[in-house]
Amino acid sequence: MKPVYRIKNNLFELIYDKYDTQANLAKEIQTDPSYLSKILSGKQKVSPRIAYVIAKSLGVSVGDCFYIKNSKRKGS
Repeated sequence: MKPVYRIKNNLFELIYDKYDTQANLAKEIQTDPSYLSKILSGKQKVSPRIAYVIAKSLGVSVGDCFYIKNSKRKGS
């Protein structure tokens, strides 16, 4: 099963408390600000790697930022 990550509401508070803007977080995690914006708006799926990098940069666990649900692969 492949994990699916959904953003918790407190993620935005964590970002703004530590980085003031999404752009500052994007710079810290070395990703494009528009890509991060798509993730945070739900237009882009969050990969396990990006979920980990975001959480680590905020000093919290992945579970503090994202709901994690296992999804079944097609054909399983």
